[in-house]
Amino acid sequence: MLKRNNSPKSFKLTLTVLTIISSLWLTSAFFYSHVDKARAAVKNAGVLEISYPGPGPLFAIDNATPGMNEPRTVTVKNNGSKAHSLSIATQGSLGALAAETIIETRNTSDNSLIWSKKLTEIAAFSDSTIIVPSIGHGATKQIDIIAILPTSLDNSYQNTSTLVFDFIVGNESSDENEEDENTDDGGGGGTTDVIERITNDGDTDGETTDSTNNDTDGDADSGGENSTDTEPELTAAVGGGTEGPILRAGRGAVVGQELADDPVDTIKIADFPQGEVLGIGADNGEVLGVSCAINPWWWILLLILAVVLLIYGFFVRHRDRLWKYVPPIIASLVTYLVYLIINKDCCTSSIWCKYFWLIDLLILITYSITVSLFKIKEKKLVEDKVSLPSTTV
Repeated sequence: MLKRNNSPKSFKLTLTVLTIISSLWLTSAFFYSHVDKARAAVKNAGVLEISYPGPGPLFAIDNATPGMNEPRTVTVKNNGSKAHSLSIATQGSLGALAAETIIETRNTSDNSLIWSKKLTEIAAFSDSTIIVPSIGHGATKQIDIIAILPTSLDNSYQNTSTLVFDFIVGNESSDENEEDENTDDGGGGGTTDVIERITNDGDTDGETTDSTNNDTDGDADSGGENSTDTEPELTAAVGGGTEGPILRAGRGAVVGQELADDPVDTIKIADFPQGEVLGIGADNGEVLGVSCAINPWWWILLLILAVVLLIYGFFVRHRDRLWKYVPPIIASLVTYLVYLIINKDCCTSSIWCKYFWLIDLLILITYSITVSLFKIKEKKLVEDKVSLPSTTV
């Protein structure tokens, strides 16, 4: 009589192994998706002291995926003797995703919505969009600025890094002047707001020049020194008489990284104390954009795993459990580790990317079932052979 295999015990062992493996997968996936850094930065825009998670740019996201919701809490303290507003403006080229990106501003205290606009709807400097109409002297206000990419984008903008923008924050030009604004610190009291677009190839890092071509000191964040050797050509200048609300002018600098490698598109700010740039620079890898795609190697990798396991299962169908299950489990883990190492630009809307671990696990389960079917079929063939009636010649 043939010896029957203890199938319930085999099933329990297989289930236990698969449970352990799936738990490891889920733990690693959670770990990789919840890595964050604790950072802090404090910037001054005139009498407004602005702090936010830093250091560096306010937004520095290297892979913005559909469904992204990135909040940044900005704390603003008014160190002046008068009430001041808080306004925001964009600067520079915004890229192809600007029309799809939503910026929300909310009161941190109660999460109430102040406004929600597409990035293209926020005023470009020298105009501005008001966030808080008035912050009393000595008062502190916390605002959440949230960058959102709708889930409906799916994979429309994959393989691109197209959203690059700078935020300028400050107070409105209509605010009452501080009594000490026209001091020897370079403040212009709203009379010398000039944007310089550098068009020559000279070394202009850290240099600023006012509208009368007198050299002025750049802010510490620009990292430069005064120089009289280079006089950049001004191709765009915005004066204090510009129509519409403008951010108060004076001395300041770019906060974050400047677009330093392209002399034509480099933007610097001269005499700008009440508004600083809280943004990102395209030449430093700090790009808010989608840089991912449904790469064919994802499903090819899974297909190779499935074929290899099927062939392997056929050849080891007569071996013990150690040979049947340990190598396939290792192969499945290696496949997932390769995916984690190579996959740095995963779009959450892609099923191959979001559920890669699950598909990998299903292939392993299918292999286990297939090997069991191989064995059951062979046992049935043996039983049928044994039960055939014998004949005597």
